[in-house]
Amino acid sequence: MILLLFIPETYEAQDQKVSISDFTSLFRDSKLLFYSFMGLFFQYIHTSSLLGFVPSLLEAIGASDFEKGLGTTLALIPGIIGGPLAMSLLSRRLGIRRMGIIGFLLLSVPMFFFPFIKSIPLMLFAEFITGFGKGTLMPLFMAGATSHLPSDTHSTAFSVYQAVYGIGMWIGPSISGYISNLFSIKAAFICLGFVGAAAIIILFAHKEEKIIVQ
Repeated sequence: MILLLFIPETYEAQDQKVSISDFTSLFRDSKLLFYSFMGLFFQYIHTSSLLGFVPSLLEAIGASDFEKGLGTTLALIPGIIGGPLAMSLLSRRLGIRRMGIIGFLLLSVPMFFFPFIKSIPLMLFAEFITGFGKGTLMPLFMAGATSHLPSDTHSTAFSVYQAVYGIGMWIGPSISGYISNLFSIKAAFICLGFVGAAAIIILFAHKEEKIIVQ
């Protein structure tokens, strides 16, 4: 916080203000809505698993507080690598749609195995793999949602993107918790895997238009 005081602030005044019609027109932008809802799927799985039930699974198989913290760290580290790699090299060669499919595979496939793993090292490895999916999808869908829009609408478009994917952050844990209470935690994780499978099917069916990733 103290270091922020020494950072020079630059602000460019804009004569053009965002009107209500400009804001509502963003809700009719197909790319923004599509990738925002893909972000909803991603956050649904991420917050329900890595931020929700996975630490409980680790505790259930005897993991210490250090090992649970290590699992969280291992899930975050791949984002440092996966995000830049997906945005720089791979998305230009494979496209956002294919990279989204790869990201959802990395995120979703471990969901079918998490509740059956009894080894702490194997659980930590699964978190690491899932972290690659998370690190790939987060910047990828943000670019897909906003990069085609005029620069003066990026902040507003990003607000729309956040509002839509934020829905997944609160309905995911709620629905997963309900499924866990009604059936079992195994059923909750299997449902998360099928949510990812649904997202993959939607991406397969989606006709991708070329998006230039900066």
